[in-house]
Amino acid sequence: MTVFQNEGFGEKRTVFIGEQGPEQIIFHRDLELNFGDKVEAKITAFCLPLHGYFAETEKGQVFIPTQIQMCEGEKILVQITKEARGDKVATAHPVTDAVQPTPVQAGFVSDEEMDAWVAEALKANIRLAGKGEIHIEKTKVGWTIDVDSAGADSLEKVNQTALPEIFRQIKLKNMGGLILIDFAGSKRGSFRKKMEEMIRKTLKSDDLCADGSWTKAGLFEIERRRERADLWTLCSEKNPIHIYYRVRRAIAKSKSGCPRVRVAPEVMKLLNQTGVSAKIEPVFDQSVSYFEILEK
Repeated sequence: MTVFQNEGFGEKRTVFIGEQGPEQIIFHRDLELNFGDKVEAKITAFCLPLHGYFAETEKGQVFIPTQIQMCEGEKILVQITKEARGDKVATAHPVTDAVQPTPVQAGFVSDEEMDAWVAEALKANIRLAGKGEIHIEKTKVGWTIDVDSAGADSLEKVNQTALPEIFRQIKLKNMGGLILIDFAGSKRGSFRKKMEEMIRKTLKSDDLCADGSWTKAGLFEIERRRERADLWTLCSEKNPIHIYYRVRRAIAKSKSGCPRVRVAPEVMKLLNQTGVSAKIEPVFDQSVSYFEILEK
């Protein structure tokens, strides 16, 4: 396994590369609550239905599932065990025996090289060697992965080729929660027997995956433990924090010492909070992802 990192402006991006290419990309951002971070949290409310407490940190709200009785206003040290995703806040646990991250020995790469790896990892449609394709979709319920034979003569060969690539994509995109896989020809009973052993052997290579099973509709269902936010959420064009880091990298490449920057108000707020050498102007008629660097 080869590891490369790219770091700047409070964002560290780490890519792990195996024999088949990138297998995992981890983002650590100073503006967000990252998996494993230890932070001070102030208890704000008890939530009876969820059996835990909501609390505020310097980087946002967290939920603490615990049976320990705490009081509103109490401050405790917590460790992030699940990053925020969508409209769900990060999950944290009181620090007792905090897990210390293992130091990573990594080579350093340019912004352009890391951007290329990230762009490739974000793809939803993946062509397989020979014939066959994988199509990935994400909904509020979970993830769906469809294996398309694309006219191949042997469905068995397509599925055998697709299987390792599916699990590489699961790790690479950091899919969490419910994952449904529709293999080519999986409605046939004979197919399941041929693929069962291979699927379960591959499952063991990912310690976040629980043992899977077949649904009545012929799909293979997996439950994967959530820890980090998925890549599509982290790199969403609707995510102001993601755009903020893109803008910071673009400003650093500016030829002038203090360029004029036009961005969405949400991104402008972040830039003003952190301080940059630029003249920042809000743009109200564009999407969050829009930004423009003007040298004059």
